[in-house]
Amino acid sequence: TAANAGYTWWSHDIGGHMRGYRSDELTQRWVQQGVFSPIMRLHSSNNEFLGKEPWNYNMAAEKNMTEFLQLRHKLLPYLYTMNYLTHREGLPLVMPMYYTHDVPEAYEVPNQFWFGTQMIACPITKPVDSESQMAPFQAWLPEGEYIDFFTGQLYRGGRKLTLMRTMENMPVLVKAGGILPLAEDFTTSHLHNSEKLQVQVFNGAEGSFDLYEDCGGEPVITRFRFVPGKTAAVTAEVLGDAADVIPETRVCHLVLRGMHAPKSVLVNGEAARWTYDAEAKEIHVTVAAGQQGFRVQIQLEDETIADRDRTAEIYRILHRAQVEFELKSEIFAAVSTDQSVQRKLGQLQEMEIPDSLRKAVLEQLLASC
Repeated sequence: TAANAGYTWWSHDIGGHMRGYRSDELTQRWVQQGVFSPIMRLHSSNNEFLGKEPWNYNMAAEKNMTEFLQLRHKLLPYLYTMNYLTHREGLPLVMPMYYTHDVPEAYEVPNQFWFGTQMIACPITKPVDSESQMAPFQAWLPEGEYIDFFTGQLYRGGRKLTLMRTMENMPVLVKAGGILPLAEDFTTSHLHNSEKLQVQVFNGAEGSFDLYEDCGGEPVITRFRFVPGKTAAVTAEVLGDAADVIPETRVCHLVLRGMHAPKSVLVNGEAARWTYDAEAKEIHVTVAAGQQGFRVQIQLEDETIADRDRTAEIYRILHRAQVEFELKSEIFAAVSTDQSVQRKLGQLQEMEIPDSLRKAVLEQLLASC
């Protein structure tokens, strides 16, 4: 709600500034949320026990905090563009859901927010449950289709739903047609525009994104556009004098998410090499972009959004759950049959299942229905 007062450039003292108590789990969640803030800042008072460096925490927390700090650097092209939009249009980086959807449901999710124009962040603020090893977020999604940035799973919008997550990530959803430019060649001292961009494209709708770059002078816009279909296309058009702004050796690694396996891929009209991750439902194509634009065409048998295997995800949820083995087998037998979703829900309703585990299984069954 800081955006309501025109205050767009703010931060948390991630982990707490002074006093308080130690909680590796709370600090880890705070760092995750901090990635999706205008300023990400680990901070503390001068107390020898208050150091916020990742290596001060347990091994799992250290690994996850490090990964999220690195993600923040990868997001720099996106963040720089969003800050330009704040300068040019007064558009806040962090916006309440009711900024784009003035409906009652948008006012009922105060912890859920837009992070720029492409992402919806849902930070986890509750501890993980001892049985499911997951924590919930009560979300509302506007009409449309969304793909989780971390898990790649598909969600149908126009409703409220409970999102369950382990300690490894938080729900961050990208609308169908979303385009995210990330830096693949990041370092903490990396101040120049990236030579290696990873451009993530989310299937399901037409979309575009204007990447803003400069070197302190005139800006250059790279206009990415995605058109879905059996002949899907990703194009990049460079607007402005790129000579002193975009590296001549720039490479774009396209990651097309929520895609079925392609029949063929053309880059600027010529056959190109590609790889397909069948589990993640991703097509990967590398383009030597330089300072020019490009056009990538993908021939598909199936143009619909490809969802990850929900049965496999339920198996992973049950595998780590701290409950009776027989209950795990009973639940998995009910959800892994060819019965209708309604029938599966009925069987689950008859079982005595811990509430958090039930919610985790239900999320997988219902998310894309």
